[in-house]
Amino acid sequence: MNSAVLRGTDASASDRVVHAHRPEPGDDAVRVAGERPVAVGVRRMDRVLDVDPVRARAVVEPGARWSDLYEALGRTGGDLWIPVPDLGWDGVIGDGLAPGVGYSRSREHLAGLCGTHSTAGIVTRIVWRLARRPEVYTECWAGFTGPRALARVLDALRDPRLRRAVDGPVVLTRGFDFDENGVGGVDPDGDGWVARFRMCGPAAAVEAAYATAAEIVRRAAGVGLSRRTFGGDDVAEAARHDERLRGAVPDMDLRDPAVLPHGEGTAHVDFTPLGPVSGAAVARADQVARSRCARHGRRCVSTVVVRPRGTHHITTVFFNPRDERQVRSVHDCYAGLVEELAGCGLAPYRTDVRGVDLVGPRPRHMC
Repeated sequence: MNSAVLRGTDASASDRVVHAHRPEPGDDAVRVAGERPVAVGVRRMDRVLDVDPVRARAVVEPGARWSDLYEALGRTGGDLWIPVPDLGWDGVIGDGLAPGVGYSRSREHLAGLCGTHSTAGIVTRIVWRLARRPEVYTECWAGFTGPRALARVLDALRDPRLRRAVDGPVVLTRGFDFDENGVGGVDPDGDGWVARFRMCGPAAAVEAAYATAAEIVRRAAGVGLSRRTFGGDDVAEAARHDERLRGAVPDMDLRDPAVLPHGEGTAHVDFTPLGPVSGAAVARADQVARSRCARHGRRCVSTVVVRPRGTHHITTVFFNPRDERQVRSVHDCYAGLVEELAGCGLAPYRTDVRGVDLVGPRPRHMC
């Protein structure tokens, strides 16, 4: 277990925490952590303690990752699914409390929490609600180009009939994609967008839902919808990253050095504003973000996540952290994004410590 002794802390208290390799709720290690200002790591508290296939529940410790839970479910030989996020290394508890987003009916991981146990304010285990494997699941996608098409597709995706049919979030990406062989690539200069989502359930119901979705997208946006359908227990045929995610199989493809523009040491900064959910507003914000990045000599990848409670538009800038000029330009670009999008009535919904002073009251008018 990793620990750090903070200023003014009795070192012996920290030592007691360090040497408690697997503290259980109520152990001296956890009690001491509550009594003294000690930073407690949970990397060794990484067990999946129990899987109940009848009630579709799992009990996990705070260091357990989605990949750990997936492996534990595989050992039960059951028919349970997990709502995996884009990267399987995330912690189940941390991602759930954040809350993160996974590919499930509820979309938000917070909805999967159905019980917690904590000691001295530290969550030491949770009960996680699992899903049953469906008869089939279908990965659906639509390709299109340009901001006008983006606006039309986003508005079509918000149609209540389509939202009821879709299982999990709808994700749109520009500048990053996986080919038919599952090989990823980054092309920040590309104008092509891909929208993807999942449907799952009985085969007949999925077929009817797909027909409805295809008609909505065609009528509203003039875009065709494609799909690949898999059996609910068929994970071997899911070759692409997106297909595995929608089949509840966590992976680490997005961290493959071959995919990243600067190899294994690639760093990135995300800018995600809060604002109107209309297609036109998101498309306009994306144009502003791309233009601002270009003025700072940076290229960006765009992601739009359509969720029940709103739309997240994410601008991602990759850079080499060992290049001081790139680091400076990225932080200058971020500050410029805050200022320019504030003029559109938008503000970031999260930031790092270097961006806190940039976030404050701004003029409220739309671009």
